[in-house]
Amino acid sequence: MAGSGLLALAGTQVVLIGRGAHLGRLQAEGLRLRLPETEHRLRLPAVSRLAEAHPHGLQTEVVVAKRCRRALAAMVHVPALHLEPRVVELHGHPGPGRV
Repeated sequence: MAGSGLLALAGTQVVLIGRGAHLGRLQAEGLRLRLPETEHRLRLPAVSRLAEAHPHGLQTEVVVAKRCRRALAAMVHVPALHLEPRVVELHGHPGPGRV
């Protein structure tokens, strides 16, 4: 969630995926992203399944893998605490992640 919050702050369109109380609070109240120097309340769409966020699920990745000679993927680790449903506290900002 922390990475999605940072992407949203940068102007990127994101959809959050959650379950249970976390999803309910995200839908009702939005994401609360705590950074060392400030706090943001982001009203972002939230769903329970990837298929709801993107009608084709992971098909974009499948097409890229089939059609491109080389495709690179990365996972970014963002150290954050999920304190309670919808509240994420991010540490290490402005350089929060590691590829």
